[in-house]
Amino acid sequence: MRLDPDGLRRALEEVLALEASEAVARHRGDPDALSPAEVLARHDWIDSDEITEVRAEFAGQGLFLAEEASAYEWHLVRLRREQVLARARRSLETLGARRFRGMTLAEALETLAVRDDEDARAAVDDAVTLAAPVLDERRFEADEHAGAYPPHADSTDADLAAEAERLLAATEDAFQEARERVRIEARPVRPERWVRALRSPEGDAIFSREGRLRRLAGFFPSVARELPSRVRAVSSRITLGPRPRVLVPRAPDDVRFVVPSLELGLASELFFVEALGRAVAAALVSPALPPALRYPTVGSVGRALGLVAARAVVEPAYARRDERLRGRVFEPLRARGEAMRLLSQRLAAVATLAERRRLGAEACRDLAASHLGIALSRGEAILTMRSPSFAEARLRAHLAAERLYPAFVERYDEDFLWNPRFEEPLRAAAERGGLLSAEAFTKEMGA
Repeated sequence: MRLDPDGLRRALEEVLALEASEAVARHRGDPDALSPAEVLARHDWIDSDEITEVRAEFAGQGLFLAEEASAYEWHLVRLRREQVLARARRSLETLGARRFRGMTLAEALETLAVRDDEDARAAVDDAVTLAAPVLDERRFEADEHAGAYPPHADSTDADLAAEAERLLAATEDAFQEARERVRIEARPVRPERWVRALRSPEGDAIFSREGRLRRLAGFFPSVARELPSRVRAVSSRITLGPRPRVLVPRAPDDVRFVVPSLELGLASELFFVEALGRAVAAALVSPALPPALRYPTVGSVGRALGLVAARAVVEPAYARRDERLRGRVFEPLRARGEAMRLLSQRLAAVATLAERRRLGAEACRDLAASHLGIALSRGEAILTMRSPSFAEARLRAHLAAERLYPAFVERYDEDFLWNPRFEEPLRAAAERGGLLSAEAFTKEMGA
């Protein structure tokens, strides 16, 4: 490798592209796919002391802009963390192939999403008991091995613990009212009770899995014509949760939208739209940016745009465009969507508090019970609130989305997603990649 700025840029792009491509292969079930640790092992020189000194020298000479240099370091910190977490991730991935109490974990989760079942609940408990200790141990090892993420253009200097506390206080009354509307008891309940409360036969029929990604691309109509050639769906054989993942083998031309097997009706619809915001941002990033800024770091702008679009799913402006949502069916679905939005906000807040305060499992359980109304086992608390799930990034995105949504309505009317004028700020934000944070974007929008 040439030790010049372009050589270092190509090296980083090779690592990030290979990591994403191998992740796609793992989701497809390829037994020969490399783990993140194996990917970095093949390119471990990129994180050597010699290369670190060379990068610092180039930055000092102005051959690396400050924003690029800090983003480059951010990617390396994340790769170091992934190297340590690889064993825990493999453990989680292999759970899908095992049987507990005579059923796979996916079968148990699908059952609990519909009804109470003692065997299914026991199967989930068995799986969680196996996975949680491995993840817990590796998480703290990763913190020590990788070091802290450096400040960069898509980071924030805000006190996120204080922001989390403020969000919890500001949404408390609305959250309790939303619980009542979806008939959740006042006492803490099991997670599957929430899942079933957010589902309905009408919602499952309307928000069908069939053709979902193609259908939901319509939430970004001004750029929808470009998405089919850049964003492609991948059905996952290893993802156990309901959230899609976004992987970027080559930015901006090859973005993969990883579709989980677990189906939750309206909740899945909202998770898909939320993730689609990240996919759109990755697909519209400027190809002229260096790899450190072209490949997502935190991706806070895409996350915020996804949350804005997800909120629109259950707003009247969208309902008027979809005849299936007209009449009496809409208000119950809107109530469920509002409950899910508030629950998601508060989960990001409590997970951020757990992260910032390095809380133990029992303290996490207490937070979940008091602020979410959810009764978690010790293992579930670890997986939900102490797993490396970008909780702080989600909190930042929620805070930005709450400001952006009314700002967009004021500028472009309540159906702003379908307003041709909305294309300009959408593209302008996405094109800047890692140069723009959600917080900076909200200021640009006057929010």
